[in-house]
Amino acid sequence: MKYSLLSLILVTGLGLAQFSHAQDNTAPPLLAPAPAAAAQDSAHDANTLPDLSPTPNQRREGMEMPEMPDSSSVIKPADPAWHQPEEKPTRQHSAEKIFNQLPPEVQKQILDESHKVNQECKGYELYAQLHDCDCMGTRYFEERVFNPEIYPETLKHKLASECTNDAGVAGYANDQCMDTMVITIRPDKLEEYCKCYALQMAERYKNNPSADYGYLRALGSGSHTYCMKSLKTPIIKRN
Repeated sequence: MKYSLLSLILVTGLGLAQFSHAQDNTAPPLLAPAPAAAAQDSAHDANTLPDLSPTPNQRREGMEMPEMPDSSSVIKPADPAWHQPEEKPTRQHSAEKIFNQLPPEVQKQILDESHKVNQECKGYELYAQLHDCDCMGTRYFEERVFNPEIYPETLKHKLASECTNDAGVAGYANDQCMDTMVITIRPDKLEEYCKCYALQMAERYKNNPSADYGYLRALGSGSHTYCMKSLKTPIIKRN
């Protein structure tokens, strides 16, 4: 589903200027990480695993972001657009068609929130690499229109799973693997091992995403175990 309305809003934020109310500069951020999942498979010796701890350039302050307060004070299911039987919002309806029927203050809130989701995703390097930020903003807009009662934090966590960037996760894991496993894996097997490792990381992250370095290391442990078992020839260097 294509949204011409969002093409300006999510990338530039220019669509917000059509509303008479100024954007709330105090609105809290929306990108708190999803709850960390239990570590997969048994942990192995840290010296044999890719080092996923952040480098100085990767460290960013404020990765933990406060939750957004309930926005139901503005978005209410009592608005007329949701009480027209022939216009009951379903997946077959256009989100923009329903959006255009809503009161201006509700439209503004939905646009503000969707734009903020997109921009804050892009503003945090690790999160932006592991997730598709344009997907996050567009899907947030759609779900907020179709489901006005949904709590924003619940919606964020749902969309985090829908909008993972598999190529970004695999690229991140492969780079870390090539940098740190060169001292452990045979040179002729390093590329093969890191490819296996990167694909496993992408698959595991998609199932339960959280842009947290400790969580990524836990996923790395399971990915390492899988690849060590699946590669048929010895790959560890001999001392």
